[in-house]
Amino acid sequence: MKNFERQESEICEFCKASPFVDCAADCPCNFQEFGQQLPESLRGIITVELLKQAEWIYWKKQLEWMNRMLIERVESVMKDWPVFMSFLRVLNEVNYFGNIKEVIDFVEKPKRSEQMYLVWNEMGEPTTPGTKMFEDFKSALNNLRAIYKEEDNGRASIEEE
Repeated sequence: MKNFERQESEICEFCKASPFVDCAADCPCNFQEFGQQLPESLRGIITVELLKQAEWIYWKKQLEWMNRMLIERVESVMKDWPVFMSFLRVLNEVNYFGNIKEVIDFVEKPKRSEQMYLVWNEMGEPTTPGTKMFEDFKSALNNLRAIYKEEDNGRASIEEE
């Protein structure tokens, strides 16, 4: 057990104060109940260090969470990829795309095709041309396409004004 009382004629082993000089304000020799009470300066240093560690842990966990979320999103996309490809094949079969630019727009702006996908999904995801469901989907798709064109024309005329 350490002896926290020093003789005036010796060097302090904690703060290295020379003989006949008082110890530093936060030296353990100045505290009778060392370990039970901390000097304010030492408490401040410990608090700052603990906050630094807590922040480091927070950012590390945040990064791990973001990476995990990215991996989970990629897994989700890959799980649904066959369904997405089936939907694209059906749209190609009904000649929905006029050119490659429309395919790229479709992939870049999936929100716009959400209604088409929902209709296709509710109809049982028909993939075989000539069946009733496939023809019904084709008809619904033509109706949606007409609505989209009206929206685009409306936006264009508003923007021109």
